[in-house]
Amino acid sequence: MDNFGQLGGLEREELRSFLDVIEMYKGDDPLLPWIRCLKWVKATINDNGSSVYRNLLELCTQTFSSVPRYLSDARFVQIWIQFADCCHADAERIFKRMEALKIGENSALYYGAYSIYLEAQGSVTKAYSIYQLGLSRQANPIGMLNEAYKGFLKRISRHHRSALMKEISSFVNTGNSPLRCISSSMVQGDLQPVHVFGTSLPLQDLTNALKCIDKSQVAASVKDKNENGSFSSAEQVNAFCDDGLLMSAVNPWDSETINKLLSNLKPPLVQYKGFYMHKQNHKGASLVSIKCAPHNKMLVLGSKRYHLKGCTGQGAFAQVFKACEEQDRENIVVLKIQRPPCPWEFYIYSQLNKRIPEEERSSFGRAWKMHMYDDCSIMVCAYGERGTLQDVVNSYLATGQKMDELLCMYYTIEMLRMLEVLHSIGIIHGDFKPDNLLIRNEGEIMEDWGPDRPGYWKHQGLCLIDWGRSIDLSLFPPGTMLEGDCKTSGFQCIEMQQKKPWTLQTDTYGLCCIVHIMLHGSYMEIERDAKMQMFRPKVPLKRYQRRELWGELFGRFLNVQSCLENPSLSEIRELFENYLTSNMQFPKKIRELMIRQSKIMCSQS
Repeated sequence: MDNFGQLGGLEREELRSFLDVIEMYKGDDPLLPWIRCLKWVKATINDNGSSVYRNLLELCTQTFSSVPRYLSDARFVQIWIQFADCCHADAERIFKRMEALKIGENSALYYGAYSIYLEAQGSVTKAYSIYQLGLSRQANPIGMLNEAYKGFLKRISRHHRSALMKEISSFVNTGNSPLRCISSSMVQGDLQPVHVFGTSLPLQDLTNALKCIDKSQVAASVKDKNENGSFSSAEQVNAFCDDGLLMSAVNPWDSETINKLLSNLKPPLVQYKGFYMHKQNHKGASLVSIKCAPHNKMLVLGSKRYHLKGCTGQGAFAQVFKACEEQDRENIVVLKIQRPPCPWEFYIYSQLNKRIPEEERSSFGRAWKMHMYDDCSIMVCAYGERGTLQDVVNSYLATGQKMDELLCMYYTIEMLRMLEVLHSIGIIHGDFKPDNLLIRNEGEIMEDWGPDRPGYWKHQGLCLIDWGRSIDLSLFPPGTMLEGDCKTSGFQCIEMQQKKPWTLQTDTYGLCCIVHIMLHGSYMEIERDAKMQMFRPKVPLKRYQRRELWGELFGRFLNVQSCLENPSLSEIRELFENYLTSNMQFPKKIRELMIRQSKIMCSQS
């Protein structure tokens, strides 16, 4: 008698084909066909075959738990967490098993998901300990784990423990979870052989096992919400596991997504200092389509009147003008006029003010005000009078030269430090290119350069601007993967080009592009080394260039293995710092190069 549950014939045939591929796979990444199979099962079979999905997860965890290369592989960590999620009643047992096997020992995903589960069970103290363990181990990406930890602290500070447990008990049934699926024998001992479709089978028999499916094995998914709209721990863990392989990714630049994020802000953006809402159009909106602003054209913003001094930049949706206040002609600012309005950028600037340490704040642009109109937004920003990093590169190319390699290293260190700070607070710039890096040059350089930036070196370097494409990871569930194209030609990371999920790669790929421009004076094109199976720039490094240093930078940032395990920016930065301090003449040479560059840029401003 037919006992296939509610699976259709096409589903059975498709599943058989996936299992055949797993069995016959001879490639160098045997986990990959499992991921493809699991993704298909989750998307296609849904609740009708949740026991199929659960048991395949269990078999996958058993198959690869003794394979060293996969113990720190984020994809494998996610599969374990999906397994724990499906087996809710025994999830803690599974998380402890992961710890014993050292699976995900250095992954923020493991600590975040485990802590979310414990918090939902009312084990706040245990959850706190797991967060602390992950932070002490510097689990990657540490920025995401920090943001998850901050959210946890905010939640427990709003409730006494008893109140928190009362709230949780309203939507989590800890005794009779419909997702219970592990036998008591597993809880008492090691993982037992998997029962796929109701029968204990080795992998080679999986393709014949579909006839053993039993309706009673189908588990219902838990999607209960409490009265505040919070999801149960199963949903929270699912959100934490979202990597674009087992679940879909989020397009952070989708207008609906941005509008939803803005509408959920607490306090709302209209209460932010410097944000002004006007229920009317503004005549300045027409300037977006004008190539050159009329000299001294006046623009009225609230109680202030500004005189435009010229256009300093333009894009498809915005124009940037140099301007001064009528009452203070010495106060030079930038007015960014954008159509349609872009309140998101002012939100990001506000977050930079809150999150960036004061000693690093000058490396990131400032916006004083935003006037929001029905047809445009006008933002008042700080003015950078020394031009951009692109201008510096162009000044060398104009005389048939390229930037000195030591100066390239100096700016590379500055960019690495900048992204370290930014990513540690959970923000991705999303448009990291030389046009958006202003030159900082405040005060006379008296000392030789050093990694600790002595004296006026703290006032030198770069300042990152243009935050309209930025992403605030703290507004998404921890571990969220991203999708979408930045649309900036030549700066689309490899994951974007391959239609794969990404996170920090969009910034680190941009950094590689900038380094390439500084070294070679041209935009970067990449190719895949067939022998090494790695991406690299098409233009080779010169013999006189420090190939081992630049090769390390390109090698790591162009070949990110997982969205959840991005390369360490600080490690690369320290490699360059160590090299520049290995010869006592290098810091002196950097000082001389910076003074020379400053004179050139001043003469052109």
